Amino acid sequence: MGEAEINTIEGTIQIHAHLITYGDAANEQLTERIREEIETMWNAPAARIHFQHKTFHLIFRITATCQKEISELEILQNTNPRHNYFRIEDYVKGNISFVDGL
Repeated sequence: MGEAEINTIEGTIQIHAHLITYGDAANEQLTERIREEIETMWNAPAARIHFQHKTFHLIFRITATCQKEISELEILQNTNPRHNYFRIEDYVKGNISFVDGL
């Protein structure tokens, strides 16, 4: 999830997203590494988009925070389209990842 911002003067479309990590294995250092890797990889193709007869450079702007004490209610009540929640644990039964829930 994210939010798009079109800048016709600079010829850019910026996609803004904010990662929020939580869980027993989440920490600031890991969160920053995830943020940096996502932003780097998504911007690497230097994509261009043709929109309304113009060409725009696509730029991803990713921010992130670690919120170890986040509540399930806070996640469920989120209305911000930029927020993306990722639970990080040392072990998960069934070896699967869960997003947007405790």
